[in-house]
Amino acid sequence: MSVEKIYSDNINQLKEELSDLKKRSNIWSYIRIIVFIGGFTVITILSGKLDVEYLILTTVLIFILLILSVLRHLNISHKIDSTKKLILINSNEINVINQKANIYSSGKSFAVEFSEISNDLDLFGSNSVFHMINRASTYFGNNILKNFFTNFTQAEQITERQKAVSELSDKQEWRQSFQKELIDISPENAYRKLTDFVESKSFIENNNARFNIYLFQNIVVLSIFIASLFFFSKYSFLLFMIIFMVNSAISLRYYKRTNEIHQMVSDNAKDLFAFSKALDLLEKQNWESDLLKSLVKENDLFSVQILNLKKLIQLFDYRLNMVVGTILNIFLLWDFRIIKKLDIWKRSNTDIEKHLKIIGEFEALNSFATLKYNNPGLCYAKISDKEFELNASNMFHPLIAKNEVISNSYDFSGTSRLDIITGPNMSGKSTFLRSVAINMILAGAGSVVFADKFVFTPSKVLTYLHITDSIKDKISTFRAEIIKLKSILEQIKSSDVPTFFILDEILRGTNSHSKFKGSVAIVKRLLELKSSGIIATHDVKLGEMEEDYRDHIRNFSFDFIVDKNDELVYDYKLKKGINTKVNAEIVLKELGLVL
Repeated sequence: MSVEKIYSDNINQLKEELSDLKKRSNIWSYIRIIVFIGGFTVITILSGKLDVEYLILTTVLIFILLILSVLRHLNISHKIDSTKKLILINSNEINVINQKANIYSSGKSFAVEFSEISNDLDLFGSNSVFHMINRASTYFGNNILKNFFTNFTQAEQITERQKAVSELSDKQEWRQSFQKELIDISPENAYRKLTDFVESKSFIENNNARFNIYLFQNIVVLSIFIASLFFFSKYSFLLFMIIFMVNSAISLRYYKRTNEIHQMVSDNAKDLFAFSKALDLLEKQNWESDLLKSLVKENDLFSVQILNLKKLIQLFDYRLNMVVGTILNIFLLWDFRIIKKLDIWKRSNTDIEKHLKIIGEFEALNSFATLKYNNPGLCYAKISDKEFELNASNMFHPLIAKNEVISNSYDFSGTSRLDIITGPNMSGKSTFLRSVAINMILAGAGSVVFADKFVFTPSKVLTYLHITDSIKDKISTFRAEIIKLKSILEQIKSSDVPTFFILDEILRGTNSHSKFKGSVAIVKRLLELKSSGIIATHDVKLGEMEEDYRDHIRNFSFDFIVDKNDELVYDYKLKKGINTKVNAEIVLKELGLVL
């Protein structure tokens, strides 16, 4: 059965469940109304006929029935919401498989942060590789997935991630449940508000003795007031006025600071509930891979602490109801009691960011697991023990439509070596370079790669594909190229990890003579640095360097043919040797121009 068919069947089953839940919701909605109206009518009719004890008992029973019906209706409403989210998740997977928009973040901000490699490889932003793969809702999930793409990773870590991804990919139901709990979380606000609260200076610490006095006197006076209602009621009003004035004065004195604390934590209850349920899911699952087990162990059942914080915030939110908040603060100094409990929670849980990162890492690994599940034919990269190796069979670019994919095999080994790729415009040079770079990045991240086989040495990928000038910064194209090339050479020279460079049409911003001389100098410098990489160029003379550097330089090319209708036909297949064909005359002819 195809993966798309599985998602489609899931949706059909979920829609049936949703229809049944809506019917049950309507029934319980009617029951709730009937109990309320019927109970009110019964109490009204019996109010003059029953003794007070029986009337109170009847009222209590009706109230219990009403509460039960409301809770039942609320429970079904939660199931409806949960089912709708699962339908959305499964529908999104069908869209992504068919290369339509993904509902998760495109990493637009990362496209700015890593503008050079992102522009070169469509790594971040709309219709990017990140956007296709991402299944993270939280701030940390998005950032950890970004780090997987942009940070160099050692072989051991890559292997551990691959095992974790493989295990997760087999747990489709668990993965979707995990996604469902987090799907409504804001990628920004939940993180900032929570960490601001935890990192903020304690309100209680410097006022602890004073607060204890406030709360102690409140308990004493309140106890006396309650006793007065039964034993010496003539003083009850006086005691009430004392409570009212003292507690009002205390509340007003700290009103501004109390509001600041409430604003830090308010509106987080919903997100915290989602965090606690997501953590609970990963805590209760039995994991086999070392990475997933270590993450759960590090989490240390933090879902309970998150749930406790959520409950405290909900209690704090009572102040939002003017009547309820006023009554609670007048009689109980409610805000101070909750703030003290929040402070105790905060002092015990200063590492909340660590636990949010654990959720984020599961999201990032789940993104790769979903990619694997959706593409069962993709493989995991094997780690080479050579100084540098890249051996790929039937490799292709992940963003090309599946019905248009043309794969290529490629084998590269050694340092102080580079391959020169020649060929005309539109023949596939740049796409091949991007395919190599993207798959190396995915392999280094611990993801599956778009190939039948992929053996590589974990490396830092350096790209030079999309160079632009800047009028604002007064930088010409040629100047921008020099800056970029200098940066790549310096990174290769200073890097303490293997590097692999991918350069497309270097020094295009200058005349052909200077371009050739400059390109030769750059090739020689790259060989001196004992680096490894690929250069694509239209300058076939550059390929002639192979004659003098046979142990260091190889030539490959892309080709085309002209069919009987004088139209260009490209096969997009990598071949050995230099290509000297040009297609400019035919392209210009299509435009009605003749050289």
